[in-house]
Amino acid sequence: MIWAKRRFSGTEYTPYQEKFVPLMRAQKSRSEQFVMVAVDGEPAGASDCYVGVPDELCLRLFDGFARLSEDELPSAVDKVLVADRTKGDVATRFKLRR
Repeated sequence: MIWAKRRFSGTEYTPYQEKFVPLMRAQKSRSEQFVMVAVDGEPAGASDCYVGVPDELCLRLFDGFARLSEDELPSAVDKVLVADRTKGDVATRFKLRR
């Protein structure tokens, strides 16, 4: 699984979220490898958005996202934007703060 991060203001992440859902549905056998979560940041209204995708081809759709290692992922998130919450990394890796 490949991870990447990008900072957004407000709901600027929405166009990426809208790309994410059909991409995930098109690859049902790998749906647990599609994760989009956010951590609230500073200044107020900013958030760090993290995406997890199964391969480089999928990552290319997320321009401006910087690739990172699994060690750089947060242990807790404020929002789960897109993911199968019952299995995969969301169920085991991230604690939901709210």
